[in-house]
Amino acid sequence: MTNELVNHLNKILSSASLQSLSPIEKAIHGPSWSKSEEGKALIEYLESVDTYSEFNEHLQLLGNGGASINLLNLADWLVERASTVGPEQAEIDINDYMNSDHFEAYGVMLLANTHIDNEFEFYNGIKLVHAYSLNNKWLSQSVQMNSYGQSLPLLKTDCVLVCPFQHAKYHWSNTDLESKHSKIDIPYNSLEEVKACLILARPLGYGLQSIATSVVVADNIPIIQSISGWSLHSFKMPPLAPSVLNIEMNRANEILKRLHKLDEKNKTKILSQVERFNGYSSGASMVDRSIDLRICLESIFLDDGNKEQLRYTLSLRAALFLSESLEERKDIVSKMKKAYDVTSTAVHTGGMPNKNVELLPEVAELARKAILKIIEIGDINWQEVELQSK
Repeated sequence: MTNELVNHLNKILSSASLQSLSPIEKAIHGPSWSKSEEGKALIEYLESVDTYSEFNEHLQLLGNGGASINLLNLADWLVERASTVGPEQAEIDINDYMNSDHFEAYGVMLLANTHIDNEFEFYNGIKLVHAYSLNNKWLSQSVQMNSYGQSLPLLKTDCVLVCPFQHAKYHWSNTDLESKHSKIDIPYNSLEEVKACLILARPLGYGLQSIATSVVVADNIPIIQSISGWSLHSFKMPPLAPSVLNIEMNRANEILKRLHKLDEKNKTKILSQVERFNGYSSGASMVDRSIDLRICLESIFLDDGNKEQLRYTLSLRAALFLSESLEERKDIVSKMKKAYDVTSTAVHTGGMPNKNVELLPEVAELARKAILKIIEIGDINWQEVELQSK
C-alpha cells in the first residue's frame, strides 16, 4: 500500500497539472490536478482502500466544530503535504493518524498588539510564542498577512498563547443521525488563567487584550483547516505598550503556580476581577476605564452580598485588608472613598468629575495588590477581617 500511494503522489507532483491556485480559485474549481488522469487515479486508489473510508462523505470534528469531508479533501491534503515533506513522509503522517484514537491539538488565543522579544513556556505547558512560530502554516500565514498586509481595521497579532492537548479522533458518516457530538474538553480556561497572570505581572496601563480563541492542529494532521471555527472575544482598544519582558513572564509564572492552588470557585472570581482590572489598563476612554475599576473594586471587596453603605464598607475593607498601620489605613480609606465618588460620576453621568481623577492609578494598584494577596492566601471572610480590627 505504501509504494502505491507514494507512486500516485509522485506522479501528481511531477505532472504539468500541478499548479499553484489561490484559496478562492481552489474553492471554486478544486485542486488544479483534480481532473487530470493522475488526479483521477489517486482518487480511485483512495476509494479502493478501506482504511481511507473514514474520509469518504464523513463529518470530521475538531474542537467545537466540524466539516463534511470527502476523498478529494484527503487527496488534496496528501498532495499539499507531499509537496512540503515528500510523498513518503505524507504517507507516514496519514497512517499515523489513521492508526491512533487521538492526536495532538492546540488551543490558541490571539493577543492584540502584544509584542514579545523572547518566547516563554509556563510551568503548565502553555507557551507564549511569536505568530510565525505556530506549527500550523495556514494559521501562521493568515495571522501575519492580517497584521502586515491588510488595510482592514483589524488588530495586529504578533504573538499567541498556545496550549497543547490530546484530542479524540471523530469521523462520523454523514448519514449517521444517531451520533451525538461529544463535548471536547478544550483548555480555553487554562489560556485565560495565563493571560490573567500576565496582566497582573505587567505594569499598570499595559493590559492584554485577546481577540479570539480556537483549536488548530499541526500541519502533519490531516484535518480540514480551521473547521473548529473561532470564538471571538469582546475586547477593548489595546494600550500602547512595550514588549512583554522576561522578568514579567517569570513573575506571571509564579503567580500562575499560586493561582492553581485555589479551588475553582475562587479561581473563577479572580479571573473576573482581573478582567475588570485589565479593562482599566486598556486604551479605552477614561469613563470606560473608571467603570471597569469600580466593578473590579466591588468584585474584590463586596463579593459577599453586603449591600449596606457600599462606599464605606468597600473603603474600610480595603484599608483593613491591605495595611497594618493606622496611618496607612486612613490613607487607603480616604483614597478609596474619593475613587468611589469619581467612578460613581462615570457610572451615573457618563462623564468624569473635575477632581480626584489622579487618584485612580493609585487605587488601581491597590486593587492589584488585593487580588495578588487573595491569590496568596485564598478565600476571604470579610466579616472576620472587619471584626479582627476591633
